[in-house]
Amino acid sequence: MVNMLKKNKNNSIILENKKIHYLYYVLTTYEAGLVLLGSEVKSLRLKHANFINAYVKIKDFNIFLVGLYIKLYKYNTHDNLDVCRMRLLLLHKNEIIKLHKSINESSLLLMPIKIYVKYNKIKLLLGLVKSKHKFDKRYLIKSKEQNIIIRKMLRTYS
Repeated sequence: MVNMLKKNKNNSIILENKKIHYLYYVLTTYEAGLVLLGSEVKSLRLKHANFINAYVKIKDFNIFLVGLYIKLYKYNTHDNLDVCRMRLLLLHKNEIIKLHKSINESSLLLMPIKIYVKYNKIKLLLGLVKSKHKFDKRYLIKSKEQNIIIRKMLRTYS
């Protein structure tokens, strides 16, 4: 029982991109490791980060996370770093080649979905996504509103 509690505590979500499912269709997901400095890890564990302009870029068969804002750690003793610097992502070479081909062949994008801790390592969940059209977003909003109305009616009649 104690091990289950530790496991759930260890696998915690640090940051989640909440608009990803509204703006994009997520086709597949990949788990990647993040190359970070010590002060960035401490700041991330305190959830001082933001996904606002973050995206993933493939350059020379290396994958980088661009635009992830990580606030400077309060007790940092080293030189201050750029808070939105490019961060290297760790994936297997076969996965990088597969992603590179799928992005070049079709109009797909790589977007960060969430950052979480797994076995004391900070991981990033990447999504291979396709953008939604405006009418798809309207349909999604309309169906959510209809579900809310149906739930309210069921509550009043039962």
